[in-house]
Amino acid sequence: MSTANTVLIETNVPVPEGKQHEKEPLPSLPLKQMQPGQSFLLETRDEEHTRRKLSAVRSAIARFVQTTNQTNKFRVFKWSKNGRFGVRVFCVSDDETDE
Repeated sequence: MSTANTVLIETNVPVPEGKQHEKEPLPSLPLKQMQPGQSFLLETRDEEHTRRKLSAVRSAIARFVQTTNQTNKFRVFKWSKNGRFGVRVFCVSDDETDE
């Protein structure tokens, strides 16, 4: 029996079968080489894949900024055109950010 403040730990409960998102590593992102005014496009398969890659790219940029003396900022956007999808990353200078 569990109450509102108690979580019951169970053993030997099988993991449900079904489609699990396979981990797909990001390619090496050229963040270190980028200068303000440059961008790159990471193409994706569809809207769902774009959403997942957008999150992964944002996390990778956050880790990169924390571990380097990076003075540039990066802005990340969903991209789609003519049935193609992707994530576009822009390198901007500190004074160009409006966030």
